[in-house]
Amino acid sequence: MISKKNIYVFSTIFFSFNLQGCARLFKKDNSRPQLSEYSSQFNSVVIFGDSLSDTGNVDLLSRATKDIPGSGVSKAYPVSPPYKEGRFSNGKIWVDKLLKDLKLSPPSAHDCFFNINTNRACNFAVGGSTTSNNKNLENDFFKRINDLFKNEVITNYLKSFQVFMNIGVKEMIKEYVTVNKPDEYALNHTLYVIWVGGNDYLQKSDPTLTVNNIIESIKIILDYSSSNDKKYFLIPNLPNLGKTPYAMKRKEEIETLAHVTAKHNSILNEKLEILKNQLEYKDKLVIINLKIDNFFKKITSFPTFYGFKKVNEACYSKNYLENDGEICSTPDKYLFWDEIHPSKRAHCLIANFAEKAIIDAGLIKNLHPDNNECDIIQDS
Repeated sequence: MISKKNIYVFSTIFFSFNLQGCARLFKKDNSRPQLSEYSSQFNSVVIFGDSLSDTGNVDLLSRATKDIPGSGVSKAYPVSPPYKEGRFSNGKIWVDKLLKDLKLSPPSAHDCFFNINTNRACNFAVGGSTTSNNKNLENDFFKRINDLFKNEVITNYLKSFQVFMNIGVKEMIKEYVTVNKPDEYALNHTLYVIWVGGNDYLQKSDPTLTVNNIIESIKIILDYSSSNDKKYFLIPNLPNLGKTPYAMKRKEEIETLAHVTAKHNSILNEKLEILKNQLEYKDKLVIINLKIDNFFKKITSFPTFYGFKKVNEACYSKNYLENDGEICSTPDKYLFWDEIHPSKRAHCLIANFAEKAIIDAGLIKNLHPDNNECDIIQDS
């Protein structure tokens, strides 16, 4: 149990931190070196998404509120071990590698708020997030995560952090521009990553509505800016959810999840093209449409080429709420760590795939991603 004194100290810290810290992070500061070695277009990265990109935000909130009377939180999520360092995987994820390769500190929202002078990246990805706030949660896993952000007892102690880390990405981005108020320099020199949607479909959402939420999220940032300078976005689509271990264990959902994923990716591709050609955005928008579906299709079609033996089975037999499942003997030979989340080796390959796409778009240089390095993965 946490003493009243510790609760007071902790709540004081969280109430006192300034959400505008992240905006200050991105203001032009000539005392800090720019990323000219890698990019002349952007010198910061801001990430919005779900558990595929969460580097510790759910872990931070659940760990901080664990055992507070009335919180209903008895342990940190994702449970460690077997999950590692607040990631929804067995090790570092694609975000960690991308930012490490760009010589940016691997961030979390906590790092962003408390170390604003040492990071040029903010990660606001939250496990369980959907494209927009969804109050009709059918899946107990998502409900447990969502409850962390709705619990009134937690609100009393972590109000600022909790309100900002809204589980709906569209709402979170609204908070980002209205509360943080990034200046034009920040907006024009940031690569925005928005990877979300999988949780929507595990909750049986409509693809058109889901994609519209993503497009509206991009527009929120674009419309906030008053300049005509280019804005940079990396928008990954979704892997075939019908090929995940989650679907394989629920045979009746394979066809539905495969269909809805394909529809999502088709609509997303169409809507992104329309957005890029809209008159008001045509000259101020660079979007990298990262075809994760094609990449995963290559992996599942030629698993040995990518170093995998199992592409439709989970290495860990349970989920991020439990620590008593069985773990396979060769995690790096599995594409998936659990029913939904990729293994750390798969994340390494995803990072390289993303880096190559950013290079091909002409936004970074002097990086040479090599899949061979994913065979020797360090957690440091």
